Amino acid sequence: MDGSTTRKLNTLLFAFLFSLTMGLLFASIYASFCRHGISRETINRFDIFSFWYETPLYVGYATPVFLRGLTIAVSTAVITTMVGAIVILKKRNYHGTARWATRQELQRAGYIRRFRNITGPIFGKTVGPRWPGRYLTNGEQPHSLVVAPTRAGKGVGVVIPTLLTFNGSILALDVKGELFELTSRARMARGDRVFKFAPLDSAGRTHSYNPVLDIVNMPPERRFSETRRLAVN
Repeated sequence: MDGSTTRKLNTLLFAFLFSLTMGLLFASIYASFCRHGISRETINRFDIFSFWYETPLYVGYATPVFLRGLTIAVSTAVITTMVGAIVILKKRNYHGTARWATRQELQRAGYIRRFRNITGPIFGKTVGPRWPGRYLTNGEQPHSLVVAPTRAGKGVGVVIPTLLTFNGSILALDVKGELFELTSRARMARGDRVFKFAPLDSAGRTHSYNPVLDIVNMPPERRFSETRRLAVN
């Protein structure tokens, strides 16, 4: 049972209890005025327990006033609850139920955190860039998708802050090379090893990987078989 259904059921339960209370109040009004008529004195001497004085538990038998008052109380509770159920449970969402989360909902879900508690990408901040505040992150969620047009700020707003703060290993597809230029020094200052693999770089600024190097360090009797295996794969 999701949170929305639970809230609706709790609302219906509260509506039933409230309407039952109002029904008993109406029954007491009826019992009081039925016995003594409507007058200033009756209004001034109105007793909220007038209906109780007509019950079999009090007088020993069911009086006609009790039966009619019971009908009033039950009818009020049932009709009010049925109307509430129609309004609350039968509400149709023609355009879906998706909406933007509130700040309180984001905090309960663990998406707004202090800087020292960030464990995932950074998607935003609760205040301006020059002021201390909390950050919008996805916490422990393993996947994120950021969609925006070209030059909309995906790199500046999400990728670069994440590269500067994320504590784990990162494999970044850096076609323009700007991510390496802007974040590599900061990553190395944190003690990380940074590699740039750009075999088509015109200036030759790239790391390289020699898959045959491991084979050279193997015993001579294994080199031929490992070379064939590498060629097949």
